Amino acid sequence: MIKKIIFLSLLIFVVGACKKRYSCGCKTTLNFGSQGGQQIYYTEAAPISEKMTKKQATAVCSHEKETINKSYTNDATNNGTQPARYSASTICKLE
Repeated sequence: MIKKIIFLSLLIFVVGACKKRYSCGCKTTLNFGSQGGQQIYYTEAAPISEKMTKKQATAVCSHEKETINKSYTNDATNNGTQPARYSASTICKLE
């Protein structure tokens, strides 16, 4: 019984130790096509508010990328009511 308690305690410690704090930094490139030109915006690496596994943090960062792209797409098309004035491409990475 004591061995089981010690094993479970160690297991909980090891699983908890695998969680770390991550940050997600993004770069968005806007291409203005026929108007010409390109603008690049960098999003400061924002810390993710809680400790999590790398897999969880990757999912959070991926969601951030999707959110940024959707926001620019909505702006470029006036919420889907007009042809896009520009295209946006975002890359996010864990830090």
